[in-house]
Amino acid sequence: MGPDAAASRAIQYLKQSSLFSELSEEDLSGIDPPPEIVRVTAGETLITQGAIEFDYYVLISGRLAVFVRDREGTIIVRGRVHPGEGVGEMAMLMNEPRSATVVAAFDCELVRFSHLSFLNLIDRHPRASIAIARLTIRRLQEQYKRGKERNTFSTIAVVPVTAGIDALGLAAALARHLAPLGSSVCVGPGLVGMNLTDAPDVGQDARMFELESRHRFTVYPTADASTAWAHHCIRRADLVLLAVDATVGLPPGSGGILPTEELDRDLTGRIDLLLVHGSDWNRSCPTRDWLARTSPTEHHHLRIGNRLDLGRLARIVAGTANNLVLSGGGARSFTEFGALRALAEAGVPIDRIAGTSMGAFVAALFAYRGDFEDFIRRAHDGFRRHRPARDFTLPMLSLLSGKSLAAVAMDICASWQIEDLPVRYFCMSADLGNAREVEHHDGPLWAALRATCALPALGPPMMMGGRVLVDGGVLNNMPVDVMSRHFGGNTIAMNVAAFSPMGYGPAYEMTCPSGFEILRDRLGLRTKAQQVPTIMEILQRSATLSSQARARLSSDKVDFLLTPPIDGFRVAEFHRFDELVEIGYRYTVQALEEAGKDAEIRGKLWPLVAE
Repeated sequence: MGPDAAASRAIQYLKQSSLFSELSEEDLSGIDPPPEIVRVTAGETLITQGAIEFDYYVLISGRLAVFVRDREGTIIVRGRVHPGEGVGEMAMLMNEPRSATVVAAFDCELVRFSHLSFLNLIDRHPRASIAIARLTIRRLQEQYKRGKERNTFSTIAVVPVTAGIDALGLAAALARHLAPLGSSVCVGPGLVGMNLTDAPDVGQDARMFELESRHRFTVYPTADASTAWAHHCIRRADLVLLAVDATVGLPPGSGGILPTEELDRDLTGRIDLLLVHGSDWNRSCPTRDWLARTSPTEHHHLRIGNRLDLGRLARIVAGTANNLVLSGGGARSFTEFGALRALAEAGVPIDRIAGTSMGAFVAALFAYRGDFEDFIRRAHDGFRRHRPARDFTLPMLSLLSGKSLAAVAMDICASWQIEDLPVRYFCMSADLGNAREVEHHDGPLWAALRATCALPALGPPMMMGGRVLVDGGVLNNMPVDVMSRHFGGNTIAMNVAAFSPMGYGPAYEMTCPSGFEILRDRLGLRTKAQQVPTIMEILQRSATLSSQARARLSSDKVDFLLTPPIDGFRVAEFHRFDELVEIGYRYTVQALEEAGKDAEIRGKLWPLVAE
């Protein structure tokens, strides 16, 4: 291809980029010296951090990974560059050394502007400099708002790892559920003129790029993980879904079955595990083994063909997932059952859920995805039968033995593993030995619940894995920050532990009442009974004092916050179950009615899903 033909091809590519779409072909042809096409192979470095050179590149096909080495020498993945986007603008505009290293994630084709040719372009066409400035500002905003950024993906590869997975049907269904969230296409057989087995040739690759540029989401199914097509799609995708049958374990001699094992994970897109169930949940699926084998960023459970599960996966892919965080608060957490009922009736999807202390208990029952009213009834029966607030013992470790609360958990979820729950779940406890938070993302659910509900002095600590674990509310009673750190999307939170004024009767002013005096009040032996806090209230508030300040700060990171009116309820009033559930329900119904009047909040709570 001669110089003129190469320059013409470069101009045609630039016209497809949003950066230069407003410029005419004549404008681009007048650049002197003309831009040229360059190619880099997978793993090759295009730009080196600290280098003093000022070329600017527009990616035509492939994908680039951007890395930064900090002062300690740690390499941090800063982002990805997709076809149609430019790279290298910071050094060019600031006339400073390169601020990052850029490596080809797989074979790439780019248009290169020399420093002189780009200055010539900007001088003749200021609109081009405005487009570059917008790109630079957007990237700076993404860096400074990384704590709230949404994990969103444009190209998705569905790769079956075990036999019997209908990857094409799964990919087509996912594309349909993504369509209301943005234009989507499933690249099935024939759409790019191939049989989903061989690697695409130049013409087919160009067709794939055209599809990606025209659609918000492009889903690539692969019939067999070992094919050249599968390897090409894995390198091309922003998100790789490794699909496995949730009803079978790892096959014997399973070494080398994963197409991602030889890849540099920094140069590929995100890799998630997708456990595919039948028409109903397999409650004892081999999630733990598959997680250890694949080391995914996240894992998802999905019943094949189920509209609700596909909608949840689509929202996670699109970055519009709703993540719910429930605070602890003793019996006050029963209002969270009512809130969940109201959210379900209003059609607000909950895609991930987490909690601390009793909030973790409520969240776990929701994540199980059984019959909603049934799990409320079972919780009610369990607390009424075991009476955990009256489970007193010889106070060597605590006032309560903790056995009754453990019995409630065992009655409902004795055999559950956290990683097997249909909805992604975690809860928090605190390690007394090193004063650190502990996140429970896997392992026996009953043990995690026992740990997160072990309020110091009230309940005994959980001895597990060489650690002494207590109620997570000691350090983080409403783990909004943990949810935001792990998962993209919208954050909904419910805080039932907000402190109300703690009063006392005037007879106790400037006194130190004895237990016998308080007992006289309780028995009604005083002429006028005097209000006084209970020992459980004092212990609960003392243990979570610093955590409440943290919860108030975390509220700024919440898209929709629920704070039901429960000042008149004490943390140990477990016998008021029905009353608290009803208050949570009515309050949330009203809060959702108000939220529906705000277009921004309405768009977050009710993201579009396919019918």
